Amino acid sequence: MALPAALTEDHIYHRCPLDKLNFETTATLEELELPFGQERLLRAMEFGASMEASGFNLFVLGPSGAGKHELVMQFLEKHAEGQPVPCVQLSAIRQTKGH
Repeated sequence: MALPAALTEDHIYHRCPLDKLNFETTATLEELELPFGQERLLRAMEFGASMEASGFNLFVLGPSGAGKHELVMQFLEKHAEGQPVPCVQLSAIRQTKGH
């Protein structure tokens, strides 16, 4: 079976016509509250954050530098608005070299 022909730059890259944009620079755009086009992610985070039983965590996977931490913190801050303040116990384990 023959391998398919390799894609060229012209096949995979399409420049957006600047006359189709209704802004001059991205500096003039409003900040999005939550990511655009990530409905599945938002539903999953809502599901995980709504668990009332203990022992559950949110696990977020993605490339380094993609803004996962900022996104989760922003989501959780918004999710926590109006929620009762939970009773939280924190445990710290100190690991020392050789143990």
